[in-house]
Amino acid sequence: MKRRHVMMTAGALVLAGALPALAEYPEKPVTLVIGYAAGGGTDTIARVVADEMSKALGQPITAVNKPGAGGGIAAMQVMRSPADGYTVLLDPSSSISLNPKLSDQQNFGPDDFEYVGMVANFQAALVAPKDRPYDTLEEFVAWAKENPGATYAQINPGSTMAMDVIENMAGIETRRVPTKGGAGAMNSLIAGQVDLGYSGGIHQRYTDEVKVLAPLVSTRSLTEPEKPTAQEAGFPVVLNSNITLAVPKGTDADVIAKLADALETAAKSEAVANIGAKLFFPIEYLDPEAATAEMKAQDAAYDELIAKSKKATDG
Repeated sequence: MKRRHVMMTAGALVLAGALPALAEYPEKPVTLVIGYAAGGGTDTIARVVADEMSKALGQPITAVNKPGAGGGIAAMQVMRSPADGYTVLLDPSSSISLNPKLSDQQNFGPDDFEYVGMVANFQAALVAPKDRPYDTLEEFVAWAKENPGATYAQINPGSTMAMDVIENMAGIETRRVPTKGGAGAMNSLIAGQVDLGYSGGIHQRYTDEVKVLAPLVSTRSLTEPEKPTAQEAGFPVVLNSNITLAVPKGTDADVIAKLADALETAAKSEAVANIGAKLFFPIEYLDPEAATAEMKAQDAAYDELIAKSKKATDG
C-alpha cells in the first residue's frame, strides 16, 4: 500500500508539472472605456492616465470612447463585460452615483461595480459672463430679484436640480436654457446670451471670458479661491464627482490591486500632473477602499439632492 501511495503521488507530481502555469494578470491588452466623447476633459485626462498605467502594467491599454446617456452607455457595457480586468471603465463618478437615478433606461448603480480608485476631481460651478454686475451667488440672487427673467444655461439633470434648490431657497425664478454639454453652455456664456450657467469644469479654460460665482463642490475653485462654495453661501448643493476607474462586480481582488497600483503610479506621474494643471483638474488619488467609500457618500448625497429638488418643484 505504501509503495502504491508513493507511485500515485509521484504520478500526480508529473501530471502537475505537465500542466501550464496559470498566467498572471495582465497577459493581454486592456480596453479602457471612456463614457464621453473625444476631446473633452474626461477623455483628455483618461488617455494620459491610460498611457501611464500601460507602462506600469506592461501591457497596452486601448482607450475607446462610448459617449451617450451621461456616461451610461459606457457604464452598462463594462458592467456586462467579463469580470476579468480586461474591460475597465474610466468615467465621472456621477455617471454611476447620480445619472442612473434620473433615467429609467439605466438599470445599474454603485453596487454593480468594483472601484479601482479615483484620480482627479471635477470642479462644477455656477459661472457668469465676465461683464455681469454680480460676482458671487448671493449677488446674483439679489440681482435676479430686481431683474426678473434672468437666464440660466443648464446641461444635465444635475445642473437642473441644483438650480431648482437654489431658486426655491432664494425665492427667485430663472428662465432655463438647455444647451448641448459644457461646450454649449460655455459658448452661450461667452456670447453673453445667458446670465448664469452650469459648468462641470470647462470654465477654467476661459477665465478671461467668464467668472465663477460659486463652486458646486466641496472645495473652492482653483482659479478663484476667494469665492465661497454654494454650500458656504447657505445653499446645500454639492455635486461632487471624480474621474473614477471601475470594473465589473466580482472582479478578483488581486486584479483590482494590480490595477490600483498602476493607477496610483499614473496619478503620481509628471504627465498626469501636467495635464491636470493644464485643465485645472485637481489630481487626487484615492485607493479602492477610499474610492468605494466616496461612491457610497455620493450615492447618499445625490438621493438627498433629488429629494430637495423634488420638494422645490412640487412646491
